[in-house]
Amino acid sequence: MKDNFWSALRNPFENATRNSFKLMNLISTDHHDKLKVAAADDAGLMHLYNMYVPIYAQFQETFTATTTNLSKYRGSTRRVETMFEEITSTKARHWDVAIQYHYPMETMDYSDLMPDGKEPFQKGGYEMRIKELKSLSERLADYPNMVATQTEIDQYVTALVAARTKQQGLELKKRQLSAKLEAARRELSITLHGVLSYLVYYYRHDLGVVEQFYELQYLRTEGKGEDEEKKEDKPKETEAAPEASEAAIAELENDTTETE
Repeated sequence: MKDNFWSALRNPFENATRNSFKLMNLISTDHHDKLKVAAADDAGLMHLYNMYVPIYAQFQETFTATTTNLSKYRGSTRRVETMFEEITSTKARHWDVAIQYHYPMETMDYSDLMPDGKEPFQKGGYEMRIKELKSLSERLADYPNMVATQTEIDQYVTALVAARTKQQGLELKKRQLSAKLEAARRELSITLHGVLSYLVYYYRHDLGVVEQFYELQYLRTEGKGEDEEKKEDKPKETEAAPEASEAAIAELENDTTETE
């Protein structure tokens, strides 16, 4: 379903922030601070400020939760990647050498323990490689003199599974918070539009004052041709369930990376 609103009724905050939670944070915070100061000097604006604050606060709370989770997810992902890289670079070779110490490569016992050599632990998807390590541990259980190696593998698998489980939990939370943040962004864009409408009426005899409540560089499409501006201002399909755009999430992820 498309909205076919008269252009004067379209929401400039929705258009500007559709692919940028970071930009919504800048616009809404700047506006909050300016509206707060104005309301302190003019009681006629206090009810407007009080209407704006809870919607703004909800966005801020969700924005902070999302960026915090993204940072945790990135750290957790690095940990999992490092552990699997360690298996590829040193662990698989170490365990293979420990087995060959008792059962040289040409023996049947080595073939039973390592039928495909080190490769199953060094290549393939994460879950498959974990399964192969567990299978090796089970095979080692039949060799009492390999208990130390089996224990070492079991401990590493336990730590690896815990790290992987944490990473996947944070990934799920990332998707949930992204959807929640998109809903908060949309609600805040509607509220910003409503506040703007009221300010236009309130300062109807001196509209220039309204501009003082916004950092216009965040809302203007400077450097774009007329055709591009018209294209950007076209109404978009509305979604039954709000989903954050990949661009909006990628921007936050990149921003989180730069601040680490």
